[in-house]
Amino acid sequence: SAVLKRWGYRKFLLVFAAVIIQSITQFCAVVAISPLMDVIFKGDGYSENKIVSYLSGLFAGTLSVQQVLALVFIAQLFALGSNLITEYIKYKTYDSFMFLLRSSLVRSLSSRPYFFFLKENPAALQKELTGDANLFCNTIFWTFLDTCSKLVVAISLMVACFSLSPQIAVVFVFIGAGFY
Repeated sequence: SAVLKRWGYRKFLLVFAAVIIQSITQFCAVVAISPLMDVIFKGDGYSENKIVSYLSGLFAGTLSVQQVLALVFIAQLFALGSNLITEYIKYKTYDSFMFLLRSSLVRSLSSRPYFFFLKENPAALQKELTGDANLFCNTIFWTFLDTCSKLVVAISLMVACFSLSPQIAVVFVFIGAGFY
């Protein structure tokens, strides 16, 4: 708890904000697939799609097939970019927490008297500094961080799929949920 107080809760808030942004862009990417499916399966009937008609109203005119495909491609790029940025933020958070944990252990060991180091096995001290910190960060901290972020993204994608169509949601549960 003292380590977390020194480290600061703002890094957790940064990770949480990045995950929220990632889930929003994933939502937009899933929603963008709907016009793409209409272009593929309906041909010229894609303009009847709710999303395409909404975007046509924003751009003050009808959208061509190329413009719809470009918008879908841009939405997918934003989703991939947000995934990349979120993973980078998670890894930086993980690294900074591991560094703080190790430096905290070094600080606590350096406050011990000299005779402690004469009696203690150097291999045990090194294991305490490197092995235990790595074990904690890899098994508890990273697992918690990764699970929470994937859970938020999966829930937002399920909401997106149910908002589009229940059939897409069922397909997502059986196919897409394995990735999250």
